[in-house]
Amino acid sequence: MLTVHINRSAEFKADTDRADKARAILQRKIDEAQSSTATILNRIATEAPRDRIAPVSTIRFTTADNRLKLTAGDETENIHRHAIQQAASRGSVNIPSRFIDDLMATDDWSRDLLAHNLNETLAHTKGRFLLRSVNNEVRGILSDRFRRLDTAPVVEAMITEAGKRDAVVLSAHDLATKWRLRLLLPDLFEPVPGEVVAYGISFGNSDYGDGALHMSAFLLRVWCMNGAVADDVFRQVHVGGRLADDIAFSERTYRLDTMTTVSAVRDFTRTVLDAEKVTAYMAAIRDAAGEELDAKKAIATLRSKNLVTTTEAEAVSTNFNSADIVELPAGQNRWRLSNAISLLGRNRLKDGEERRGIELQELAGRVLSKAA
Repeated sequence: MLTVHINRSAEFKADTDRADKARAILQRKIDEAQSSTATILNRIATEAPRDRIAPVSTIRFTTADNRLKLTAGDETENIHRHAIQQAASRGSVNIPSRFIDDLMATDDWSRDLLAHNLNETLAHTKGRFLLRSVNNEVRGILSDRFRRLDTAPVVEAMITEAGKRDAVVLSAHDLATKWRLRLLLPDLFEPVPGEVVAYGISFGNSDYGDGALHMSAFLLRVWCMNGAVADDVFRQVHVGGRLADDIAFSERTYRLDTMTTVSAVRDFTRTVLDAEKVTAYMAAIRDAAGEELDAKKAIATLRSKNLVTTTEAEAVSTNFNSADIVELPAGQNRWRLSNAISLLGRNRLKDGEERRGIELQELAGRVLSKAA
């Protein structure tokens, strides 16, 4: 059960009545997500990728049952879109993502053409790949220097350490090739009058080369559940030594690398949940709420840097310029712009576009800290 503790920083202590209302909102969201969260945490604990080293010369792409297949040696498996794109970028010719998506979505002949193109480019490529599979599906076609980490003990260490501060898991997302978790402290904060904010940790990792292991502070405007992922303060790229042909010889390194990461994650969890760190982020929200900005210019900058699409830029502008002061904080400031982006991300999550929704929440955090 989520409880509201008295904020150690009197400067940002939430009003009691508003804190009680916010607590009810958060508890309802946590309860609603409890089943799916438990399922994903169990999957993290039990899903272990199967690894093998495959010389490029032994890999071939085919099609069957309206799907692209990968054969390595005498074994054929389904292949995830992410792994297809990895194969396309690791060959002698980089096949564009748009071309891959068009061929995969058209018909059998187009998938045959994609398989042919992948085979041709790999035929002119030397070396070997690390193949990582789950449930008879190749989800990662990786360098043989990919630093493997076991996500399960890393997540367990973070949740256990955060639990010492009574933090709870708000949400979990399984994006097939990456995990995302959000934890919240029981404390509630009011950095701006009327704005009740929860604070915690955002965690992400990919066992398949779909991003580095990273942890960040996480900020949640409770009234509307707009979330923002603050700057990364822990990031570990999956690059290590060259793996042996017999993957079993690398198991000891696998375990040692994981235990080293577990220790670092414990340290980070303590650091990011420290009272001084929390106070610093609440001050950042207060400053952002007091900073007037030219939203049109700011959104144009996001578009010019390809951080949002044209359609997304228009949606953010509509959100920002609306009269809404429930889903968004009042004012013409950076705090409102961050929430306008986060609101779009929340809508993407509702529409089932989890990957893009999370990316927009991360962008909202960057805007809040001026990183973008």
